[in-house]
Amino acid sequence: GRADVAGYDAVVAATRADFARLVGVGADRVAIGSVTSALVAQVASGLPDGAEVLLAEGDFTSLVFPFLGGRLRVRAAPVTGLAAAITPRTALVGFSLVQSATGEVADGAAIARAAAACGTLTLVDLTQAAGVLPVDAGIFDATVCHAYKWLCAPRGVAFLTLSTALVQRLEPLAPGWYA
Repeated sequence: GRADVAGYDAVVAATRADFARLVGVGADRVAIGSVTSALVAQVASGLPDGAEVLLAEGDFTSLVFPFLGGRLRVRAAPVTGLAAAITPRTALVGFSLVQSATGEVADGAAIARAAAACGTLTLVDLTQAAGVLPVDAGIFDATVCHAYKWLCAPRGVAFLTLSTALVQRLEPLAPGWYA
């Protein structure tokens, strides 16, 4: 094959638009990346030192590890108890909409409502859900999705959606060609 640098833009734009339609947000809210952990790290970097992060017990490492660098306070609760575990001290709640180890589906709407009531940001991994279940990424502050599962793309294709409010709070860690 031959590289068509000018053609890359059309492919990226079409891919972002397709993903946006799938998860119910505008294409202007979709960023691309190569792996979910790097996209999660982008969100984690926007939290202040000492911020409390609530994660689902046993969640996949791509969602968990970016928060474990030591500057954030991380605690965990069962997926079924995440909504009840959110407090006004919780800066962010992160979870996979579908747990990869068990297939358990989180009540994303209930968690989003509980988070909103406490002023807590939401970060949801859609990797095991997008393409199989209906997803409304618009109810969350951020979502990540690696496309190698149910979107049937090769490894190295990942998406990040961000609310307008969260976009204004984050500074790009590693801006690149399609930042």
